[in-house]
Amino acid sequence: MNRNLTGWLPGIVLAFAIAAVLSLAACGGGGGGEEQSPTPADAMAGVEPQDLDVMMLQADDLPQGFSYDVSSEVPALAGVAEPEQRVAGRRLRSLLEESLQQDGKTVCIVSDLELYVSAEDATTRLAGEQQAMEEKATAVPAEQGVPQKLDLPAIGDETDGFFLAAPRVSFCGWESVKAEVVSLTFRKGRLLADVRTYTLGQGASTDQAIQLATTLLTHIEAGLGEQ
Repeated sequence: MNRNLTGWLPGIVLAFAIAAVLSLAACGGGGGGEEQSPTPADAMAGVEPQDLDVMMLQADDLPQGFSYDVSSEVPALAGVAEPEQRVAGRRLRSLLEESLQQDGKTVCIVSDLELYVSAEDATTRLAGEQQAMEEKATAVPAEQGVPQKLDLPAIGDETDGFFLAAPRVSFCGWESVKAEVVSLTFRKGRLLADVRTYTLGQGASTDQAIQLATTLLTHIEAGLGEQ
């Protein structure tokens, strides 16, 4: 899923080759907050691909000045085989209008939501992403930026995430720029969701990613009839 480091310059891509773990990946109970009670299987049984549209972050959830663009194309994660168990996915890519900034910073927000055949398949996918990131991180020179695991609150059934100060990022229409990335991923039953924020230069906010992920979970729960 995350699916997240995709689109970075070769130095970063080859270093992590995980294109998307920006939101992360966690095995079992995740790495951040406390493990939550598993989502009952019957609560997810009736979820269909078209249901993902209302579960995604919506235009009103984004900070003022951000665009809203959702597609059904979610890139495969480099270093992790494309899962046959994935049923469908959605990707939101939101950019600040060129003339606007958020608190003096230029930010890009990306969010993915993917539906798997079972919760076990979703957990396996998360574990695979986490392993890929950890293996690549051990070989990355410090000057290229090494991901730092985040201490996150529990979101959904399991949560994980990382922060990365990257010297060269080609993403969101940017070419070889210095940026800070906050990536957060959580699982809710057989759904995997992630939120990544890219901030030009310095000043990335972990709180912003957490707030967006919490809002995303609220939409998912509403779509499942849990509210």
